[in-house]
Amino acid sequence: MKRFFSVFAAALLLLAGAFAGLPARAAGTATVSVEAFSVGGGYLAQPAKLETDGSLRASVAVLSLLAQNGLTAFYGGTPENGFYLAYVASGAAAGSFNGYRCASSSYPPASPRALSFATAIDPAVKAYLTDHADYFDETDYETNFSGYLGEFVYTNGSGWMYTLNGSFTQKPLSDVYLRPGDTLRVRYTLYFGADLGGAEPALQKSFDDYIAAWAQPETTLPPEPQTAAPPATTAPAETAAPALTEAPAGTEPPTEPQTAAPHAEAGTESRAEEHAAAPAAETSAEPPSETAEAPAAPAEPSAPGETAATSAPAEAEPAPETLTVEALPDTPAPQSGGARKALVISAAAAVIAAAATAVIIAIIKRKKEKTNV
Repeated sequence: MKRFFSVFAAALLLLAGAFAGLPARAAGTATVSVEAFSVGGGYLAQPAKLETDGSLRASVAVLSLLAQNGLTAFYGGTPENGFYLAYVASGAAAGSFNGYRCASSSYPPASPRALSFATAIDPAVKAYLTDHADYFDETDYETNFSGYLGEFVYTNGSGWMYTLNGSFTQKPLSDVYLRPGDTLRVRYTLYFGADLGGAEPALQKSFDDYIAAWAQPETTLPPEPQTAAPPATTAPAETAAPALTEAPAGTEPPTEPQTAAPHAEAGTESRAEEHAAAPAAETSAEPPSETAEAPAAPAEPSAPGETAATSAPAEAEPAPETLTVEALPDTPAPQSGGARKALVISAAAAVIAAAATAVIIAIIKRKKEKTNV
């Protein structure tokens, strides 16, 4: 029996020692920040690591962080229940503002400082707010709310929102407990979270579509210069065309003068030879038509051929027969004395052939007469 009780007591001691060595909760840090980038305020409280074991309320963490940065807050509800962050304010603020209590009595700022910054809102967001917000005043903070940044400043949809580990939530900060490794960002919005990407779906889509359409005109401007390029290439073509038409229209084509010049020279040589070889023929020539044809020769390319043909009567009697041959202009015009000799020889050959034919016909007839006898 004693042995049994001793074993039982030892087991209880071991269990007590085991439970005593276990920690109740794991300790760690959560990162918390307060931001006003949407209006050009930047970080009102830089990201800081706050110790937590999972029991730190987000509302308490935000009020503590603001006090450490010399600022205070005005809120609704309580840090333990239904907490609503209405305004972040300068550290010297106290009492109440627009019906909200100040946190400075419970969370006094270590070194109070003024909440001051120059408002700077994105141009696209300003355009959207101008078109959609019930009211929008870019100078509202400086003129009406200096030192108090919160709900209904600038627009009817402005205020404080927060994300926990990157997600927006509608829970009050007093209902959120920060665990080790969590990231809490308290952010200022100008229009129900649309400028932060945290609005309800229909409003967020309207905002995103507007911002995208607002930026489009800047990207459609560059294609306009493309219409100016083609005229530069067509101008040379238009100036080149008249050059081609002017060449044929002129009276000095490169090929015609080169071919006409030798004929003209040959014609003058042939006329000189005619005057030298047959002066008597010019004075005694009776038909005026032949002399009329001679002056007309220089006007046409075939004129030298005609003058060469008229010189034939001085060398041979059948000159009129050569004048009637109109096919000569189709052949190259005679340009020298050798050509005239060839004409004379061909004419003589024709005469001889005719004479020979007559002789042969006479011989044949004579033979027939003999055979008949």
